[in-house]
Amino acid sequence: MKKILLLFLILLAIGSSAEIKIETVREIEAERSMASWIESILEPIIGETIVIANLTLKYPSSKLEVYGSALDESKSLPGLPIAKSKSVMPTTIDEEETYPTRIVKKEITVYVKEKIAEDMKDFLIQNITLWLDLNPEKGDQLNIQNIQTVSSNISKSTEKTDIFLNQNIFIIFGLILLLLIFLFIVMFLLGMNNLSKAVQNISISDIGKVLRVKGNLGYNVPNVEKRPSFDSSKPIPIKVINEKKENDMTDLDYLEDMSLPGFFDLMQTLTDQEKIFVLINISEELASRYFKQYPEIRKKILPQMLSKKSIPQQNIKDLYKKLSQKFADIGKSEKHVYNSSKQIIKILNSLNDEDAQEILAEIEAEDSSSYVEIRKKVLLLEDIPTLSSEQIECVLQKADYTELAKFLKISADDLAKRFLSILTPRAKAILSEEMEFLDSISEVEKNNIKSEMLMKFREILGYLKD
Repeated sequence: MKKILLLFLILLAIGSSAEIKIETVREIEAERSMASWIESILEPIIGETIVIANLTLKYPSSKLEVYGSALDESKSLPGLPIAKSKSVMPTTIDEEETYPTRIVKKEITVYVKEKIAEDMKDFLIQNITLWLDLNPEKGDQLNIQNIQTVSSNISKSTEKTDIFLNQNIFIIFGLILLLLIFLFIVMFLLGMNNLSKAVQNISISDIGKVLRVKGNLGYNVPNVEKRPSFDSSKPIPIKVINEKKENDMTDLDYLEDMSLPGFFDLMQTLTDQEKIFVLINISEELASRYFKQYPEIRKKILPQMLSKKSIPQQNIKDLYKKLSQKFADIGKSEKHVYNSSKQIIKILNSLNDEDAQEILAEIEAEDSSSYVEIRKKVLLLEDIPTLSSEQIECVLQKADYTELAKFLKISADDLAKRFLSILTPRAKAILSEEMEFLDSISEVEKNNIKSEMLMKFREILGYLKD
């Protein structure tokens, strides 16, 4: 692990100090091959080593021309061009490069694991120089270093950095704190500057309309500025309005929640003029239901509504109080009329066939008239054969053919024939083929298929709608 870490730090140091250059694949492979070769040679001599090779390569000229033909200008005539070949030496002959890539510079660094004597170090330098044909005049370099020495230097450098941080931690925090204080002061001064500009733009004339001001503000004297003085000895007058506005007196939306008989009882306590006022300030729906249910009142009130009449403001206030009191009195005796049959129908159409029939039998035993009305709006399996052709066609258009084939397979033959008779010849053939190649179906699967298809029929035919 230390070996890998050291190698990483060395590569990082070399990469950060050297100039940025682009290495080719050939260069990387050559460096790797040379480093491995040197390590394998040195291992029997001094043991395990790490070799880093940095090579600078010179590639063949990029101006070589490929085989082909070119125009022979000396022999060509107008309208009669003559071509000539333009062959050059190929890049390889018998798999040997004619323009080889050359090594122009070698930089070799050898890291030994154990500390070696000077005579051994000189021996290594002499032989590695000979093996690799290193020439210092061309810029070739060879360095032999001890791994422990490099690790010690890195540790010392890290320790120095830690000591510096520990000794100067308070100075660093102090500088950060000073920077934050400086930023706060700058932001505060900028905010105060903006606030002063905003205060200067305030219109005193608008404030004078709200606050009690002593002295002449100069409203009627143009181009005269006078500093106002505010009277702190007297409180600012505030008026709290508890009375409803005139528009609020016509807000009769709370009457919409009353039942029609309750609304009729309320209207019976009013005069004809008050009834007209109520009818023109309620919704058209409630007024139309009231007129439709009580035609005698309509014949009496409608002619009076056609003529323009006025009602005093005080009478409106009295009427509003009167309506509120009557509404409260009638509301205590109001009864909520609800239709439970609608909810029962929803429940039955969400159950499977067996459970729905059981509940219907209980309803029939309890109230036969309600049973007749409810039964008309509940779809059971026994109702499917009695569906109209239009309903069956609707199911065929929206149902999944695979699921429908399973359902018809386990149903009576008459039902399957009726469904198939409505289809086109091609659709009939497809559905019949689906039914024919179905595997045997267990009793549990049959019950599941019937329940799922019953719910699908209800959904398609609208039995699940509100």
